[in-house]
Amino acid sequence: MTARRSMAGHCVRPDSATSTITIQLGYYDKDDDGGKAGNPFLAESVTVIEPVVIFDTNVTRRFGYSVTLSYDDV
Repeated sequence: MTARRSMAGHCVRPDSATSTITIQLGYYDKDDDGGKAGNPFLAESVTVIEPVVIFDTNVTRRFGYSVTLSYDDV
């Protein structure tokens, strides 16, 4: 008799002590379009710059953590 093993839902665990760092930069700029987009009596515009740094590490094969640092400059 041959035993069957199902791989459905199987999760491959990464090795311990592996780390990744991800760096992203978000940028958003909105102009007033001559008063058509907002208050017609006030010149409005906005620029948002958002740097994001994500640090992800696996301490052991079963335990890991992630730290996300972000800042919005409006």
